[in-house]
Amino acid sequence: MAGIIINPSHNQLLFLDDITSLINNNMNENNNNNNDDDVVLTLMDHNKIRSDWQEQYSSKVVEIVDHHQDEGHHHLLDSCVMMKGDNKKSRRQIEFANQQALVGSTCTLVAERLYNNNTEDNKIDAALGLVLLGVILLDTMNMCPIASKGTPRDEKAIQFLLSQTDWDGLILDADIKSKFIDGTNNNNNTPNLTTTATWLYEFLRDSKFDSSFWDSLSARDALRIDYKRFETTSSTTTTTTTAFGMSSVLVN
Repeated sequence: MAGIIINPSHNQLLFLDDITSLINNNMNENNNNNNDDDVVLTLMDHNKIRSDWQEQYSSKVVEIVDHHQDEGHHHLLDSCVMMKGDNKKSRRQIEFANQQALVGSTCTLVAERLYNNNTEDNKIDAALGLVLLGVILLDTMNMCPIASKGTPRDEKAIQFLLSQTDWDGLILDADIKSKFIDGTNNNNNTPNLTTTATWLYEFLRDSKFDSSFWDSLSARDALRIDYKRFETTSSTTTTTTTAFGMSSVLVN
């Protein structure tokens, strides 16, 4: 997910670039004593903290929720568990085995937690439900069989979010909301489950490939959108780590 909402009352969505200043502000509020004991980090959709944060914040990682190949870091979390009833769950949740991801989207893992904790059949916040649903649909290409990116767990998460999200609370442009809710066939703001997922997926997919959006970005921002960093270590006479990055952009 792109960012985190720190304080819902302030409607403040923070992104990665904001985190350093947020941490620094937190340290200043602690009597300027550089006390960062209140800082804890959960890694989502990756399982290794970024290299330039390793020295200062690696010990602050308290949880991992991911579906990529295990890079072999933060193993202290293996001995940490979360309790839910009689069940124990590792705080190092990496859903990858036998050279393949066990789910198509990390947001499916978040939806599963909502499902498992929703013992009273409560509705999910509309903004949260929409964000999770949209990412799962994009990651799995709307569960397209040819793409083979989705799993039964992703499908279950999609149906759970469609049926359990409080769509009455959804704040969207009126025209978009009417199409999303399919208001012409439904009077109670409950999405038509047979059409909503497809419409939302196609809307988000087309937005990703909107040339006007890409034209509005600087070269740096365009490269950052889908940037992936990789590191390789070679040991000959000395151990050397080489880093390289890859990205994809829309080219007209």
